[in-house]
Amino acid sequence: NPENAIEALYYPVCKACRNNHRYFVLFCAYMFLGTLYVTLSGYDYFLDQLKVQLQDNSKLDTFSEYESERSSALFLGVLCASVTVILGIFTGWHCYLVSINQTTIELYANKKKKKILKKKGKRFRNKYDRGFVNNWRILDLSKSLVVGGRKMSEKFICGVIEGFYGLPWSFNDRLDLFERALIKNAAINDITFVYAISPGNDISYSNSDDVNALKDKLDQVRSFGCEAFAIFFDDIYCTMNQKDKAAFTSFGSAHVYITNLIYEHLSRPPVFMFCPTEYCATRAIPSVENSPYLTVIGNELNPQIQVLWTGPDVISSFISVDSIIALQEILKRKPIIWDNIHANDYDHSRIFLGPYQDRPVELTKVLSGVITNPNCEYRMNYVPIRTFSLWCQSQDKDEVQYSAETALTCAVEEWVKEFSTPSQLNIDQDNIAVTMTDEIAKKDMTITTEHLMLLIDIFYLPHKYGRHSIHLINMARWLQVNSKVITSTKETDEATSPSVE
Repeated sequence: NPENAIEALYYPVCKACRNNHRYFVLFCAYMFLGTLYVTLSGYDYFLDQLKVQLQDNSKLDTFSEYESERSSALFLGVLCASVTVILGIFTGWHCYLVSINQTTIELYANKKKKKILKKKGKRFRNKYDRGFVNNWRILDLSKSLVVGGRKMSEKFICGVIEGFYGLPWSFNDRLDLFERALIKNAAINDITFVYAISPGNDISYSNSDDVNALKDKLDQVRSFGCEAFAIFFDDIYCTMNQKDKAAFTSFGSAHVYITNLIYEHLSRPPVFMFCPTEYCATRAIPSVENSPYLTVIGNELNPQIQVLWTGPDVISSFISVDSIIALQEILKRKPIIWDNIHANDYDHSRIFLGPYQDRPVELTKVLSGVITNPNCEYRMNYVPIRTFSLWCQSQDKDEVQYSAETALTCAVEEWVKEFSTPSQLNIDQDNIAVTMTDEIAKKDMTITTEHLMLLIDIFYLPHKYGRHSIHLINMARWLQVNSKVITSTKETDEATSPSVE
């Protein structure tokens, strides 16, 4: 079909144009403002010269020393005014294109599609048009700006990753986290929504059908307005079928091939993350410095793609600056930490409510970002996420060092306010609804910061107990060690005490 052939030709061009459109719009806007400024600032001088020119030429000296200056002024005035009008129309046209999220090629091609569909009694809908405001947000002119010698797209990434196994958060939980925002409203709230996919367990890297299915899936998500993506190869079997072994020299080469291919297919999105199979030091074979897999990733993966890393272990008790510097040498880029400090998907009988800690703020200088993977139980993540946000903010405050204890106090004082509204206690036990009796309801059920502090100390962190927990453990150990002494003392007291009849 000739029409399909033409569409196949211009569609990749349009995708590239859409990525570069922000720069062209800014160029037109700056040129228009520049010529407008020159035109307005020289307006009075231009009128003065024009009045002189329109006077009786007989009264003028043909060889006046000002004649050349006057001619130049008139020429520049007419030129600037003309260019200003033309650039104004041109800039306005491209602002209109941005507002409907189309390129010029797409606009005229879509007009043809509208006519064809209209004849068939159907209505054409531009799948890229997400409304006037969101279209401008997607353009994101800030990505073309430089702040403090650093591009906006290279800002330190701080966020939350729903990266745990088990039941995912509910739709309402995600809305609450984003303040009623997923893809569409995430942009409105200045949040970058990243869609991640894990194809590693069932993909054949050399099979074009599998690769095309992966592309189609991501294209579908992109049509919803998603502009940031991630591809994960963590926690998979390190094997390949015979066709893949023939096509690729190593497991790492297959991952690099797929990741680079998808990155180019999506027109190099500003945020694109990759999680390797060897994603921490304990999983690097034989070590981080000597891992063939990580070496291939560092040498062959597109340098604009960000690599995720969990630290020394899957759940790292501490992450040092030196370990990240050593990793940079292998990966040839600053990694992003996927932090499992509060993850509990490996043991659902535990939750971790302690503050974000044991990550030096100096890490922000050697990392591209940090994303925290919290508890599966969304409502239990107020303190973990709040203290993490305070850690992220501390990188911009040279005079203030992050304190886990201070951050914990701040988070608890905020969290306790959510318990201020009284609610009925409904417990489902053996399918029987039990409601508080009037006598219990009359008692003071107010939750205080002391209550929350005790709860947090009992369910602190994977490698660390809270202060109250340590005190209780020490008391239990003391009782265990001294139980015999207490028992013997009790028996002695009973033997020597007088009997009473």
